[in-house]
Amino acid sequence: MSTEWTNIQIMECQSEIGATVTVFKQSDGEHQRYVLGNGRPIAAHQDGTFTIPDSNTVLSITSF
Repeated sequence: MSTEWTNIQIMECQSEIGATVTVFKQSDGEHQRYVLGNGRPIAAHQDGTFTIPDSNTVLSITSF
Protein backbone atom coordinates (compact mmCIF):
# COMPACT_ATOMS: atom_id res chain seq x y z
CA MET A 1 0.00 0.00 0.00
CA SER A 2 1.42 3.39 -0.96
CA THR A 3 1.44 6.38 1.36
CA GLU A 4 -0.65 9.38 0.33
CA TRP A 5 1.33 12.60 0.83
CA THR A 6 -0.44 15.98 0.86
CA ASN A 7 1.30 19.28 0.13
CA ILE A 8 0.90 21.59 3.13
CA GLN A 9 3.39 24.30 2.16
CA ILE A 10 5.21 25.34 -1.03
CA MET A 11 8.49 27.26 -0.76
CA GLU A 12 10.71 28.86 -3.35
CA CYS A 13 14.37 28.36 -2.53
CA GLN A 14 17.65 29.42 -4.04
CA SER A 15 20.82 27.41 -4.31
CA GLU A 16 24.28 28.82 -3.66
CA ILE A 17 24.76 29.32 -7.42
CA GLY A 18 21.47 31.22 -7.81
CA ALA A 19 19.23 28.47 -9.20
CA THR A 20 15.59 28.66 -8.10
CA VAL A 21 14.16 25.43 -6.71
CA THR A 22 10.65 24.61 -5.45
CA VAL A 23 10.44 22.71 -2.16
CA PHE A 24 7.23 21.09 -0.90
CA LYS A 25 6.47 20.39 2.75
CA GLN A 26 4.26 17.31 2.80
CA SER A 27 2.32 15.32 5.38
CA ASP A 28 0.74 11.87 5.40
CA GLY A 29 -1.26 12.70 8.54
CA GLU A 30 1.40 11.31 10.89
CA HIS A 31 4.75 12.33 9.42
CA GLN A 32 6.11 15.34 7.57
CA ARG A 33 8.79 15.51 4.92
CA TYR A 34 10.36 17.99 2.51
CA VAL A 35 10.74 17.11 -1.16
CA LEU A 36 11.79 18.75 -4.41
CA GLY A 37 9.28 19.24 -7.20
CA ASN A 38 10.28 15.88 -8.65
CA GLY A 39 9.47 14.11 -5.33
CA ARG A 40 13.10 13.65 -4.27
CA PRO A 41 13.38 13.90 -0.44
CA ILE A 42 15.70 16.56 0.97
CA ALA A 43 17.10 17.19 4.45
CA ALA A 44 15.76 20.13 6.49
CA HIS A 45 18.01 21.96 8.96
CA GLN A 46 17.18 23.98 12.07
CA ASP A 47 18.54 27.17 10.49
CA GLY A 48 15.85 27.06 7.78
CA THR A 49 18.05 25.70 5.01
CA PHE A 50 17.82 22.40 3.15
CA THR A 51 20.43 20.06 1.72
CA ILE A 52 19.99 17.83 -1.30
CA PRO A 53 21.28 14.35 -0.32
CA ASP A 54 24.32 13.06 -2.18
CA SER A 55 25.45 16.61 -2.91
CA ASN A 56 26.70 19.65 -1.08
CA THR A 57 23.91 21.81 -2.49
CA VAL A 58 22.37 24.04 0.17
CA LEU A 59 19.00 25.66 -0.48
CA SER A 60 17.80 28.81 1.30
CA ILE A 61 14.14 29.87 1.40
CA THR A 62 13.38 33.02 -0.60
CA SER A 63 9.55 32.96 -0.30
CA PHE A 64 6.70 30.74 0.86
